[in-house]
Amino acid sequence: MQKDLVENTVTNFVSKKLNDQDYLKALIGQAFSKSQIKETENQSLYLKQELSRLKKKKSKLLDLYSDGLFTKEELNQKVSTLNDEISVGKVKLAKLERHEVLKQNIIARQNIEPIVRTLTEFPYWTPVQKRTFLQSQIPEFSITKKGITGFTLNFCKLGDHTGMDSWRPPA
Repeated sequence: MQKDLVENTVTNFVSKKLNDQDYLKALIGQAFSKSQIKETENQSLYLKQELSRLKKKKSKLLDLYSDGLFTKEELNQKVSTLNDEISVGKVKLAKLERHEVLKQNIIARQNIEPIVRTLTEFPYWTPVQKRTFLQSQIPEFSITKKGITGFTLNFCKLGDHTGMDSWRPPA
């Protein structure tokens, strides 16, 4: 495709689509939810499996007690320890689920405002400023003759805050 056509297509897309606050909120929500929901689901699944394992262990202890392998005091001590572990697991699971909802709300609020402010000014920038901004953010556009069919905005992703998250990955 011709360079001018690609530049115009990208500029029009950024100027129009990425100035729409509802569109940006949906975009940012998708960017965060895909990676973070998967992580939360994995942690949640692990905690549920751990709780199930502890409950089975507790049930097995009761069976062993009924077979006469433990005294009542030993059983009470072991069951008490398991009950404590189960309680801690339930609390962690509840906190994880509550934390994820809060995190999504905070992320959306904190990240949408600077992005919207920056992109609302985009149509008024010079071509050099536009090019510099897009080069610094390293967006990926899929462009066909019909227009932009897909894109990613890398500045919508959270970094690891090690001071190295802006480094390019090694070749």
